[in-house]
Amino acid sequence: MLSHPVSLRTPPPDWPDAHASAFHEVGGIRWHVQRQGDGPTLLLVHGAGGSTHSWAGCTAALAPHFHIVSLDLPGHGYTHVPADVERRRNP
Repeated sequence: MLSHPVSLRTPPPDWPDAHASAFHEVGGIRWHVQRQGDGPTLLLVHGAGGSTHSWAGCTAALAPHFHIVSLDLPGHGYTHVPADVERRRNP
């Protein structure tokens, strides 16, 4: 999990594939999502302790063939879960 200010709206420029980043607020969670490429959609989900950077080594090869969607799971990378939302999710 990265420590970052809640007001952060874009990952730093040296974050892998930062140019493809966007944020979407759903259910009180600010999700960090990266989209790139064209073709059939391919969803990339990282494992425990990972983030969108987990896919940096393969996105360039996949993007010419797929519409790649990768996201940071809650509490990972740049997806932010406010404390009050976390308490509601895990009472």
